[in-house]
Amino acid sequence: MLRDLGLTGLLLQLPDVSALSHYADDVLGPLRANDLAQDPALLPTLSALIHNNLNASKTAEQLHVQEDVVAEARRRIEDLLALNLSRVSDLTRVSMALEVDDVIEARQRQGIIDV
Repeated sequence: MLRDLGLTGLLLQLPDVSALSHYADDVLGPLRANDLAQDPALLPTLSALIHNNLNASKTAEQLHVQEDVVAEARRRIEDLLALNLSRVSDLTRVSMALEVDDVIEARQRQGIIDV
């Protein structure tokens, strides 16, 4: 059923993901550039934070780091992306970009697209 697909399922139905790819790049680009240049842990930390409902303690446990490391990473992420994860609009934007990345990765693994 369509209602059971969820956001990722709906995105997987799109024939062309180029616009989605641009969206994810626009939102996450500064973080990706930083990860390549300086700290490759920020993008996985952001993903873990979102999956853990911004709970720094659970995120730290999942990532096997101290909670203060997660708190500092969150500050750096928010600075790099010029947003505040406590704002619903910013959190939605970043969460959507991460979902888009997941869709693109899934399609690449299936050989459906080459982005």
